[in-house]
Amino acid sequence: MQNTFKISGSYKKNLLIFLFFLSFSLFTSGFTLGEVNRFLNVFRKVKQPIFFSHKIHIEVEELECQDCHKLAEKSRWAVIPKISNVKIAIS
Repeated sequence: MQNTFKISGSYKKNLLIFLFFLSFSLFTSGFTLGEVNRFLNVFRKVKQPIFFSHKIHIEVEELECQDCHKLAEKSRWAVIPKISNVKIAIS
């Protein structure tokens, strides 16, 4: 005698619907808890007030990230430096 476990079709359908809504809820809650900004910022084109190259500042000027981005090690976001601080550093 062989024991086989059979799942009815309506149970499978309900289980799939439940799993879909559970995964969708978890996915959307992850975005609403801060990932939306990171996701959207990738595609955002912002006109820069001055020409800037990280490569020049790091390789040629030998600056560290923290020299301009004061919160780079403490925060999730490095934050764009204020123009007034940039003007002081350039002069």
